[in-house]
Amino acid sequence: MLQVGDCLKVKTMTFNDVFGECVYRVDEVGIQPPERERREAGCMDGVKCTLLGGSGAAARPGMTIIDSTKAISANIKAGITEIISAEQAEMIVRRFKKAKDKEMPSTGVQEINW
Repeated sequence: MLQVGDCLKVKTMTFNDVFGECVYRVDEVGIQPPERERREAGCMDGVKCTLLGGSGAAARPGMTIIDSTKAISANIKAGITEIISAEQAEMIVRRFKKAKDKEMPSTGVQEINW
């Protein structure tokens, strides 16, 4: 189903039940899933994703998550997650960046990825 390079647009629940969006890129597939019982059963349908950007203040680009294709499929069926093209993902992430730049003036502090 998912392949390396695919992008996911995910609706997120934020403070006070306001929905936002996050965009992830699939970096690795076929790894152990995060659910303990499935891992112990020998399943290898885990998916490693990197956050490209999001609408919320806590959305930090570069953050890594691991999920399973089973959970992602359920979220796609529920309308929470959508597979999008890399071009769409880039466009959405640029929109998030522009909106954040307008909302928050620079504090002079720079984040460093070690």
